[in-house]
Amino acid sequence: MKALLLFVLWVGVSGCAAFADKADYADYRKVRLAHDDQTRLLAMRSYVERHPDGAWRDSVQSARAARDAAAFESGKSSRQGIERYLKNFPDGVFAAQAHSRLSAIALIEQRKQEDAVRAKELASARAEREQVLHKTWVTRFLGYWLKTLVGLSAWGEPIPDVAKNNPAFSRAFGARPRPRCTRDECVKFYESHFAIPVPGATRVERTLSLLLRLRMHEGRLARAELLMPAQGFSRWDEFENQRVVVDGDSEGRERALGWVQERIAAWVAVLGQGAAPLADYALGSIEQPAIGPNGELTDTTAEDPGAPPSHVQVQDAQEPQREPEVAELVQPKNEPTPDMVFAPLQVDSAGRAQTAPELATPSAAGPLVPAASGVAASSPSILRAFTWRALRIVFFASPLGAAGPAYDGVVIEPARPGEGAPAGKAPQLRTQRH
Repeated sequence: MKALLLFVLWVGVSGCAAFADKADYADYRKVRLAHDDQTRLLAMRSYVERHPDGAWRDSVQSARAARDAAAFESGKSSRQGIERYLKNFPDGVFAAQAHSRLSAIALIEQRKQEDAVRAKELASARAEREQVLHKTWVTRFLGYWLKTLVGLSAWGEPIPDVAKNNPAFSRAFGARPRPRCTRDECVKFYESHFAIPVPGATRVERTLSLLLRLRMHEGRLARAELLMPAQGFSRWDEFENQRVVVDGDSEGRERALGWVQERIAAWVAVLGQGAAPLADYALGSIEQPAIGPNGELTDTTAEDPGAPPSHVQVQDAQEPQREPEVAELVQPKNEPTPDMVFAPLQVDSAGRAQTAPELATPSAAGPLVPAASGVAASSPSILRAFTWRALRIVFFASPLGAAGPAYDGVVIEPARPGEGAPAGKAPQLRTQRH
């Protein structure tokens, strides 16, 4: 009898636990002995799922319900937090909202991933575009000035009238590097240092120089020259194609001139049928300028139609900058070269340059250079000579072993009466892109 009484008392104290099976009790024990909150929540979920009629189901489910809202609130802002909530409360009060948030987060992550891929593509396209711009600046530079010079009105007029009637030309010619002028000529100097990798060696260091010269006769514009000294067409080929042309190597020189003539043909092609060849034309020797550089020997960006706007525009630092489209970086826009806002060419009524920060006379900027130091300039070989409208345009190259300045380049000047087509509307030449 005493033993029976003790058993009844134990049942009363232990409640339903006395009738729980071993699996029920083992899973409940995991809830009681969980060492952290996450483990306990998982154990509680496991218990109510495995023991829908378990001895402790009501108390465990009640404890879960009490923690539902806090678990959702603490994890609702992140994928990890929401996934943890759904793992612990797949049947929770906020389960539907958690799934909705998870879908939204997945969409955001997808967009971020797409943005990252796009940013990488943009960076790659930008780097490629910058490389192309650097590699082809000489081609684009020559194309720009050919377009500008053949489009001039007022050939043969005083240089102030040329500047007044051609404001885009005036702004560009007056830009850095500053031109230096005498009564007879105005010259702009450019220079670019580059290196060509050589297999089995380090690299070959080169310098590519250009000068743009306007020649006047009694203060009137008589001729424009784009000159590349020291057999500059070979340097141009080296610069753009990254292949060495050894000075004195006739085969390498012919290859370089063949490549240059392809560029010339592309420029001439846009002139159309108005270009009439000049047969048996002989160009006189190209004399070295009497004006030396003023120290502003620099790569051109001012005359470069492909230069990024940041070269000539300054944006507010607080203004958000739109990321350019890939097409904007890779595909050049088919539009005219915009006017560049620079100091205009400053000359007086007699065609003399005014001494100013933007345009210095030789005496204000440095010594004169002796004309070829007494060495006669060599007569160049004609690569292409033709007339177009009222102009004569001649592409030429210096022969191997030439004495003197040995210029390669192009000369643009008014044609003799009857030599070219009748004068008409100012020529319009589109810059070729390569």
